[in-house]
Amino acid sequence: MTSPVLCLLAILLIASTPEPLPAGGPLWDWLTGVGFVALAFLLAPSWEAESPAPQPRLTVHRDLAIAASVFATVHAFGYLLTDPISLEYLLPKAPVHMLVSILGYLALLLVTVSALPVPRRRLYADFPSFRRWHLWLSIAALLASGWHVVGTGFSISGWWRLSAFAALALALPAAAYLARRRQRATTPGPAPESAAIGNRMIALSAFISLLLACLYMAIRNALQRRCCRSLLPTILIDR
Repeated sequence: MTSPVLCLLAILLIASTPEPLPAGGPLWDWLTGVGFVALAFLLAPSWEAESPAPQPRLTVHRDLAIAASVFATVHAFGYLLTDPISLEYLLPKAPVHMLVSILGYLALLLVTVSALPVPRRRLYADFPSFRRWHLWLSIAALLASGWHVVGTGFSISGWWRLSAFAALALALPAAAYLARRRQRATTPGPAPESAAIGNRMIALSAFISLLLACLYMAIRNALQRRCCRSLLPTILIDR
């Protein structure tokens, strides 16, 4: 289960380049990194081609979505609890990309909770209806998350970053579909413990992803300090 880490590495590689600056401070940048972790785990369910059998794959798919919801909650409420100014983003006058992010967060929670067995049976009349709503809610959560990341312009801006980010988001589902088809054709059957292994790998991926979020925070703040040192002589001369 390397998909969340691979997604996150690609996103952080795009976001951690020397521009844009400035950094927001250690906690702010760590919460931004956690937001990228949530996005990586949101992209990852379309990638989990390790298990060709439906049940283990669906279990891993569900747990990835739960992990994405947890990280998105830490990202959102971390800002709200540590920076009172961020409460303004909950108001109707907030920027559109922030309002869209709220809708995307709600869509993520709904698509995750409604896929659990008991809520699914109560909310949907049949399985085709569930699949249809599940697909559209997932697309809505992904589009809203992408809009939020691009709209903030804090970490991913400029034409090449936006192009790379869009290519990543579009290429992952296509690559996952092809990989899953190839694996189904070549693998006779899953090991009985494949779902349990998948869950352990999700936990390991979550741990590694949080470490990468810390690395992102360190890189952003290191670049900020270097930028400030390079600008200091200019500022003193102007004065």
